Amino acid sequence: MSGGRFKLRDVSSALYPPGSSLGPRRLPDYELVWIDQGNVVWECNRVEHPAPPGTMILSRRGFEEFYRWDPQGPTRHGFLHFDFNDGGREGLPPESHWPVTRQLEADDILRPLLNHLGWLQQCRLPGAEPLIQSCFALILNIYISGLNRTREPESDELPAPVLQAFEHARLRWQNGSMTPLSLKELAGAAHVSPVHLCRLFRASLGVGPQKALRLLRLQRASLLLARTNTRVKGIADACGFASPFHFSRAFHTVFGSSPRKYREQVLRGALPSSGRLPHALVGLSRQLLTH
Repeated sequence: MSGGRFKLRDVSSALYPPGSSLGPRRLPDYELVWIDQGNVVWECNRVEHPAPPGTMILSRRGFEEFYRWDPQGPTRHGFLHFDFNDGGREGLPPESHWPVTRQLEADDILRPLLNHLGWLQQCRLPGAEPLIQSCFALILNIYISGLNRTREPESDELPAPVLQAFEHARLRWQNGSMTPLSLKELAGAAHVSPVHLCRLFRASLGVGPQKALRLLRLQRASLLLARTNTRVKGIADACGFASPFHFSRAFHTVFGSSPRKYREQVLRGALPSSGRLPHALVGLSRQLLTH
């Protein structure tokens, strides 16, 4: 397909028997290769690159390459050849900045995008070409930039007592009422002293346990303000605040406006603020606020 920024050849796949190889060859264009099965060695310009399952390779014009497929078992991989039309490189960094390989995570967005691109090319539906071009542009930009995750990194980087305290809060909040939890209760659930729990929270999240949970309660309140018609008093009660006054004061500190003004801004079409939630709490907030 030659319209748009890119000339694309269909997304395809291949299965090779153990011990086979490909090359040496010199590419006349560009190729994305992703390894689904097998431990591969890719030799590029006489430099060897181990390519276990999950590896994505971006080979390019003039590269001299040689593939040694897995000697112990079959190798399965997908591939896509492409080239640039006039203006196709616009917005991309110089090729010298492009990585030759990337290791895809389990939640990598590139796999589903490549599957979607293959489906678009196979169906050849009317009007699909602009989608094919934009989909591949997204794939290429994501590969080059490395911004390929679909969610926050797993929270297992946090100390176990911190995770235990959050899990205790999640269980306590399952009925929809986010009651405040005492430091003593959280420390007991985490099997550490209150002092040690505070130290772990501040070291890993920048705030103490109760402030972290308070921020999560306010984050839940912001969602209820933006996505429900629940009265402010009802939201204050559901999020564990003693009164609308205390709720409004706490909300203003984090979101920069009163709950009512925040809701009015959302109704006018403004993007709601995410507040001052520490970055490490962002992923946890999705887990704790969707019960």
